[in-house]
Order: sequence, then structure tokens, then C-alpha cells
Amino acid sequence: MFKKALFTGMLFRPRAVSAQELQCRADADGPEAQNNLGALFSNSDLPAAAASCYRKAAQEGNSMAQNNLALMYTAGDGVERDLSEATKWFSRAAAQGDPAAQYHLGDRCFRASLTLPKAEADEARIEAFKWLQLSSAQGYPNADACRELVNLQMSQADVAEGSRRVYSFVAAT
Repeated sequence: MFKKALFTGMLFRPRAVSAQELQCRADADGPEAQNNLGALFSNSDLPAAAASCYRKAAQEGNSMAQNNLALMYTAGDGVERDLSEATKWFSRAAAQGDPAAQYHLGDRCFRASLTLPKAEADEARIEAFKWLQLSSAQGYPNADACRELVNLQMSQADVAEGSRRVYSFVAAT
């Protein structure tokens, strides 16, 4: 004999929902739904549609969508590669406390420090330290190791300044 749930599932399959219908639902449900739809499109190899959804949610202040959109700009996935746009979106999400964005922004600051003149490199490492420390404090994978790598290239005064910036950020939130 068939079990009722199995039998019902065979006869009554849910109808397929079009991408347009999903987009209308996400538009009505807000930025979190837009971000989720972006993830669905991204995982379905529809990067341009994913970027569009992420952009809508990002513009409404969804930090996860801002991070996702920044990753797309970094890779040129669904959008033209644009590192300044990526930095803009990473910065917005990081300022809201998104640990992934804080990690990526810290990593970008550190990488930039490797090619800058000394004074600018020191400032970039201080910012990298700040963002990586904030990300690490939230348990983001690899943030702690990356922060330690940055720390090895910093003076005690620079580490103290980075720590001061971390405390200022935390106090402001």
C-alpha cells in the first residue's frame, strides 16, 4: 500500500512558479526577500538576475545583500567588474556590522597596503586590523588568522590605534 503523504505528493505537485512571479513576491515582501531571491538566482546560474535582486535589497539597506552585491562586483559575476563599487557596498555592509563584509573590507585594505607608500600603507593596515578584529569578534571564519597576519606588519602604536578604532566602532553601534 502507498503511504498517504507519498501518494498525495505524486498526484498533487506544486505548480512551477515563474521567475517573474518570484520577483513580484520579493518586491512585495521587502529587502530580505529580495536578497533571498538573489541567492536563489545566483545558485541557479542566473547572475544578472541575482545582481538585480541584490541591488534592490542593498539600496534598501540590507547588509547581507550589500555584501553579496559587493562580491559580485569583485568577481564581475552578473555585473561588470568594478572594485570601487565593490568597496562601496562592502563599506556600507561593514558599517552595519555584517561580519562577512567586515572581513572582505579588511582583506581589501590589507591587500591595498602592500602596494601603497609607507604612510598610506600604515593607515590601510590600521583599517584592515579594525575590520578584521570586528569580523573575528563575531566568529567569521579566517578573520582571526587574517588579522594576525596584518598585526605582524604593524607597529605597537598602529595596533593601539586599530584597537581604539574597534572600540569607537563598537561604542557607536
